[in-house]
Amino acid sequence: MDRQKKPTKPKRPKITLEPWQNSKIEPYIVLKNLSKNYDGVPAVQDCTLDIYEGEFYSLLGASGCGKSTLLRLLAGFEKPSSGKLFIGGQDMTHVPSYNRPVNMMFQSYALFPHMSVEQNIAFGLKQEGLPREEIKNRVYEVLDLVQMSRFSKRHPNRLSGGQQQRVALARSLVKRPKLILLDEPMAALDQKLREETQFELVNIQEKVGITFIMVTHDQEEAMTMSSRLAIMEEGWIQQIGTPHEIYEFPNSAYVADFIGSINLFEGVITGVTKEMVNIKCPMLSHTLSVPTNTTVPIGGSVTVAVRPEKLEIGIDKPTYKHNWEEGIIEDIGYYGDMSIYHVKLPSGQTVMASLLNLDRISIQQLTWNQSVYVSWQPENSIILTT
Repeated sequence: MDRQKKPTKPKRPKITLEPWQNSKIEPYIVLKNLSKNYDGVPAVQDCTLDIYEGEFYSLLGASGCGKSTLLRLLAGFEKPSSGKLFIGGQDMTHVPSYNRPVNMMFQSYALFPHMSVEQNIAFGLKQEGLPREEIKNRVYEVLDLVQMSRFSKRHPNRLSGGQQQRVALARSLVKRPKLILLDEPMAALDQKLREETQFELVNIQEKVGITFIMVTHDQEEAMTMSSRLAIMEEGWIQQIGTPHEIYEFPNSAYVADFIGSINLFEGVITGVTKEMVNIKCPMLSHTLSVPTNTTVPIGGSVTVAVRPEKLEIGIDKPTYKHNWEEGIIEDIGYYGDMSIYHVKLPSGQTVMASLLNLDRISIQQLTWNQSVYVSWQPENSIILTT
C-alpha cells in the first residue's frame, strides 16, 4: 500500500533588499548636517545623506542649487562651514583632498594636450612612484575596460569628445579609488553620443564596483543612470529616492515639476471616504477623485499632480463623472515616437497629454483647434502637500 506523500509547502522567493533597505549594511559615505557658506550666503544647507558602496548616486538640480559645491566638499576641495563627512567609517571632514580615497572626473576632462592617452592615464601613478611594469599593466587594464587600447598613442586633440571622456574616466579608475566623483560628465557630448555613453558608463561602474557620485542638471541622464538620486533646491535636499520613487511619488510640487513634465491642479478637499478623496478644483468643472493617501483634513488645500502620459485624450466623452474635462488642442509637439498635446481648458489652464505614435498613420488623427476630452484614472493622481 503506497503512502501518500505530504504536500510540500511552496518555497517563498527570496526578497533581495537594496543596501539602503537593509539595516545590517552600513553606508559607505555619511553626510551629517553638512553646510557651506560663502561670505554668509548659504550654498549647501544642512545636508544629511547616506550613500552605500557600489551605488551610482546622482545629485540633481538646477544651476546654482548647490550640487557642485556638495561634490567639492566630498572631494575635499572645499571645507564645510559646519557638519560632518565620513567615508568608509572615517571622519574626513577636515582631511585634505590628496589624503582621501577619492578621484574626480571634471567636466572639461582636464587632459594634458602634450601627452598621449597612455601618458595621461599613467601620470598619477608615476607621481606615486609605482614600478614601471605595474604602471604599464594597470594602464592597459583600464584602457581595455574603456575600450581605448587602440588609441593609446594618440593625443587628446585627435580624439572625439566621447573618446576624451573615456580617457578621463580611465585616468580616474587607474588609481583604484573607493569613490569617483563625476562633475557633469556628459555636458560636452552631443545628444546621440550622450545617450550611448550613459549605458557604457553604467556598465563600467557595475564591472569595477566603485561608488560613483554624479552631479548633473539633466533629469533624463540622472533617471537613466542612477541607483538613487537626491533632488536639490537652493542648497537644500528636497527628496531622496530611486528614479521610480522620485518620478511616481514626488513629495513636493518642486520635485514633481522638475522631474519630467507634470500637470498641477490646486484645490480644496471636500470629502474623504475609505477609498477616495474628493477635491474641488477651480480650474476644472468636475471634481477630482484621488485614492485616500493623505492626512490633510476636509477643507485643506492640496496640489494634485498628473503626468502627461497618464492622461487619456480623445474625441469620445468619458463615461465616469470624475477626473475629466473638455478642451481645445492648442499646440502639438511631435517627437517621433510620441506626441505631446497642449489642451486649453475652459478655465484657461493648459494641460499636457502624451500619446505614443504606434501607427505610422493614426486611426484617430488629432489636430490643432480640435475639441477633445482629457481624462485620467484616480490612481494616476498624486497629492502633493509639502
